[in-house]
Amino acid sequence: MQQTYDRAAEDIGNAIHLEHVNVCIPDQRLATLYYVAGLGLTRDPYLNVSDNNMWINVGRSQFHLPAGNPQVLRGHTGIVMEGRAALLERLASVRKKLDGTRFSFSEHNDFVEATCPWGNRVRCYEPDAARFGRIVLGFPYVEFDVPVGAAKGIAAFYREMIGAPADVANGDGTVARVKVGKDQQLLFRETDRALPDFDEHSEQYEIDRQYEWRQWSDSKALAMALQFIKALRATADEYDQLYAALETCDTNQIMQERDALRLRIKAVDEEHDKLQADREKMVQAYTVAEVDRDLWRKEGEFYKKMWAIRGKALSMPCLTCGSTEKEIRLKNGEIP
Repeated sequence: MQQTYDRAAEDIGNAIHLEHVNVCIPDQRLATLYYVAGLGLTRDPYLNVSDNNMWINVGRSQFHLPAGNPQVLRGHTGIVMEGRAALLERLASVRKKLDGTRFSFSEHNDFVEATCPWGNRVRCYEPDAARFGRIVLGFPYVEFDVPVGAAKGIAAFYREMIGAPADVANGDGTVARVKVGKDQQLLFRETDRALPDFDEHSEQYEIDRQYEWRQWSDSKALAMALQFIKALRATADEYDQLYAALETCDTNQIMQERDALRLRIKAVDEEHDKLQADREKMVQAYTVAEVDRDLWRKEGEFYKKMWAIRGKALSMPCLTCGSTEKEIRLKNGEIP
């Protein structure tokens, strides 16, 4: 029997691309030394080229590094790149210039781990089709440290609310694996270590917005979102309490309050748009008036000069008869 091609096997779910990792940095010079001179990546030459942000290209993905107090991801970012030996040479070359920061690097069996001047870690791997697919430069994954017991709820959130394939694996610890693109994953690895507070770093992945709104219109959606967010911050002891609290919370009331807030936001947005339109009209009217006033001023100066010249001409004597033009025009009755 002829085997038919299973197109569902190629389905990557609702999250289609792990686009960037965003952390604030306080110093672009140090960031350039680490990300460009050390890791060997390139700064995007077209967007955010000033000193308030910098985008670092990693294949089809990026690091976004806006200026601000340093943020540290609770985990690490995986990078596939060729040339392990050259990478080690580059990292060694910037060691002295990054002295006094948290910069470091170390060799492991299948990766090189490097830490940025503020503590963010990356693990750099050689391309490996069996492990990372066809990626030769890019993010195969971003891994987060989460409390013990959190992986199951996180996988359920992404699977049910985002529409991304997700499961929980047990092997080298318990980890929730979420597919967010072709050969790309978010990994949430359980740990019993004390975790720092969340510092608002972010990761962006592209999704189908229509799917998201259909799912989030469910009255249980907000509760699941709260469950996911709090799970990342909770300790192991708090996690069971969180589940119990969510089972008894009034999600309908929460959704009603959310809908009322959306209406208020819409009204404010409409008022803002109207004010903006009125402002643009005022600016345009002011500009036109300025142009008119400028023309009037120049026209007045022109006529003033013209009549001065004209007055002088009226008083000049004729070369043939010796009379001025004014005297001749008075005689002919042209001037009363």
